[in-house]
This record gives sequence, structure tokens and C-alpha cells, in this order.
Amino acid sequence: MDKSKPLFEAKEGELKRAKLDSTGSFHIQAQAIIEASYALSYPIARDEKPHTTGETLVKPCLLECTKIILGDTAAQKIADLSLSDSTVKSRIDDMSANIKRQVIGKIKSSPMFAIQLDESTDVASISQLMVFARYVHRETIEEEFMFCSPLTETTTAADVMNLVSEFFGKEHLDWGKLIGVCTNGAPAMLGCHAGFAQLVKEKNPLVVSTHCFIYRQTLAAKTLPKGLQEHLSSVIKVVNFIKGSALQTRLFHKLCEDMDAVHSSLLFHSEVRWLSMGNMFLRFFNLRAEVNEFLKTHNKPKLLASMQVEGFHQCLAYLVDIFASINEVNTKMQGKDRNVLNVTDSINAFKDKLKLWVERLATGNLRVSFPVLHSLVDMKAPSAFSLTDIKHHLNSLIAEFERYFPKLDPRTEQLMSLTRDPLKHLCIKR
Repeated sequence: MDKSKPLFEAKEGELKRAKLDSTGSFHIQAQAIIEASYALSYPIARDEKPHTTGETLVKPCLLECTKIILGDTAAQKIADLSLSDSTVKSRIDDMSANIKRQVIGKIKSSPMFAIQLDESTDVASISQLMVFARYVHRETIEEEFMFCSPLTETTTAADVMNLVSEFFGKEHLDWGKLIGVCTNGAPAMLGCHAGFAQLVKEKNPLVVSTHCFIYRQTLAAKTLPKGLQEHLSSVIKVVNFIKGSALQTRLFHKLCEDMDAVHSSLLFHSEVRWLSMGNMFLRFFNLRAEVNEFLKTHNKPKLLASMQVEGFHQCLAYLVDIFASINEVNTKMQGKDRNVLNVTDSINAFKDKLKLWVERLATGNLRVSFPVLHSLVDMKAPSAFSLTDIKHHLNSLIAEFERYFPKLDPRTEQLMSLTRDPLKHLCIKR
């Protein structure tokens, strides 16, 4: 206790200067480092990179570049930047919570909003419920991701409703402002008595429920007559044989390189994304000569015989054309700016195209409707190709699309027409 008072006062001054000088530069520097930490955590989250990327890759690169360009003094400032996995996780959580607050705030301030639900199983076999919201903000319609929550046990409509109700209650969202619900084709979503949409109407009877257009289009496109279905099965068997093992895949890749093919591998298709079959057909069609040679080399007479059935290549070319058109419609219905008006227009236009194609097919006109099939038929004798299966398929598609997308009632059609062109109706009324 023999220290003098001035000594302690001097120590106090040193500590104050070390923490915060009179200009506040230390505070500004610390704030800049935190802001930089958020700025670097954002691309890690956006690109779905591991949280350790910041500490193991980003920061060492920053230190080395800063040391070379700006010197050791500037590099020392970068060394204070924290990018550990726990820090990056914390920054991502903060940004996620901030975005959520903004979205919820916009929904609350909107005079009305609608939600869209999708329930699917991830790679860990856990059922995930995703909910999107569409609302009015600054006189424009915006669409944002609302929340995602796992269904840990059963996936009934009541379970989905409990999760949505819990979120609405926690965020103090008004069921009275909910005007629309769009659901996918999961069993929990469907049903006029026990489905999710019906449970929502118990909260708000004025809610309008719709079934996902893309899911309905997929169901309608799955219709194939027996002849085309047999050719489809043959293609799948051949693709599975070639892609079924790593050795077969490498050998086919080498064969394609030796034959100077445009592609070097076939494609699988997924039942979850059934329209990916169009890509599989196109790749198979482009590599049909290489596939034929591969099957000969590996002594697969049954698979080879299935590809040599009369009309196989013509039907394959038709499937390439028709699925390309279906995929084009599917793509038009996706995106943030899609709504019931332009999606309905796309479906109606495709239904009209199908009817026109049937008429052209009756006259043998394939050039515009089915370009791949037309190019193949030109190289073959027309008498060797039967159009029966194709006519049957087109008529089946028309019937299925009419079933899944029936004509709207006059009142709904009038409302949609008024929404498309309100000035026209105003002039007619006058």
C-alpha cells in the first residue's frame, strides 16, 4: 500500500486511452470489425458453405493479401476480425432473425396476405413443412419465405395446422387478413373435410383455397398409353444398365469419346421431379447410336432388341418433343412473379396447342409441332411409322388437362377478366 495516488491515476488514464480515446476511434474500429464479420458471414450462408470456411480459408487469405499490399500494420487490424465457426453461426442467426422481423412486419402492415405450403421429406427422412407468404408492400405484391419447421412425428393435416397456428400465435398474425391458401398434393393438404385448407376455413371462412398448378400439371403429364409406356420402360432399363455401376459408366464414357459424341453420359430421372424425364429422353436420343454400340459390345440382346422394335426411335423422338413442350410450360409457371392469372393463361394456351397438334397430326404435318420427330421421319420411310400411339397420347393429355384444369365458373372468369383489364370493363360499363 506504499503506492502513491498519482500512480493509480496514471494507470487509470492508460486504461481509458487503451479502451477508448477522446475521439472514439477505438469504438469506431470495433464497430467496423463487427460489421466486416457480418459482411463475410453473409456469402458463407448464401453459398451454403461450412461455417469453418471463414476461419480456415477466408481470414488467412485476407491476412496474407493485406500484409502484401498494405503492410503489417493493416494486417494486424485484420487479425482482430473474428470468423470462428461459432461466430459465423451467430452472425447468420442474427441476419436470419432480422430478415424474419422485416418479413413479419411487412405482413402485419399489409391489408391482406396469402400463404403457400409445401410438405416434403429431406435426405435425412425428416418431413419438412415450408411456408411462403405473398403480401402487399408499398403498393406492390411481394413474395417471401415465411418459415420452415420439421414435422417430427405424423404428417396429418392437424399436425400441419398446429405448426401454422403456433407460428401465427407467436408472431401475432391476424387470421382475418389471410385471404388465400395454396397447397401441394400431399395427403395432409388435400381433402374437403379433413384437409389443411378446410381447417384454415374454420379460422376464416372467407379464405380461398387452391391446389398447386405445377403439381396438377405433373399429374396430368404422367398419362401415357401402353405403347409409349413400353418404350419408356425400355429406355429406363437401358439407362439403369449403363448407369448402374461405376465401371459401366466409365466404359460408356470412353466409348462416347471414341465416337466423338456431343455428350459422354446418360441421365437418370427422378420420380420426385417427374418432368426431368424430358431431359433423360433428350440425352438418350442424342446418344442412341452410342447406346446401340455399347449394348452390342456387352452382349445384351434383350435390351438391344427393345431398341430395335419397329417405331421405337420415332416414339422416342416424339417423347423428346412432347416433354420439351411440357417442361417449357412448367418453367413458365415458376418464379416469384407468377400468379393465378398468367399461370392460367399458360395452361389454357397449352391446352389449345394440344388440340391444334392433333389436327396437324391428322394431316401429317409434324414440322412445327414436333421438330425432332419430323427430322427423324424424313430419314425413314413414312409407312414404317404408326401415329396411333401419338394420337392416343395427345387426346389423353387433352382429357387429363381438362380434368385437372377445368373451366372456371362465370363469376370467377369475370373477376379474372376485370383484374387483367379494369379500364376495358369501365369503358364497357359507361
